[in-house]
Amino acid sequence: MTSSDIDHLNAFQRFVPACNIDAQQLYHDRSQLSLTRSFDELFEATRIPLSVGGVCRKVHEVLIGDKAVSCIEAHGLIEASAMWEIWRELDRLWRELVVIKETVIRDGGASQRLFVEQYTCGWQVKLHSP
Repeated sequence: MTSSDIDHLNAFQRFVPACNIDAQQLYHDRSQLSLTRSFDELFEATRIPLSVGGVCRKVHEVLIGDKAVSCIEAHGLIEASAMWEIWRELDRLWRELVVIKETVIRDGGASQRLFVEQYTCGWQVKLHSP
């Protein structure tokens, strides 16, 4: 992710409501607990796709962005350090998907295991395919 992507993500997260809710309030207000869980699940479900999108933008920037085209035209090269950063991020996302899958397979119920396995495998296919 570029620094501007990180800045945009940080700006977005500042507007996301905090999930710090008093335990006593949760005990008395089950709908709030459900809402908090739903928000947490939504955040977790969208975090990896948003990160994959950031990596895709970085690939575009490094390979065919204006700066990349100028560098390729001038020197016939692409920015190697940026490509290594992309590969490290893809590897981190892959390992994160594996951990999610292993955790749910070990601790989750049957329907949750099926859903999470489909979700993680689908994103691993996306990371692996061109």
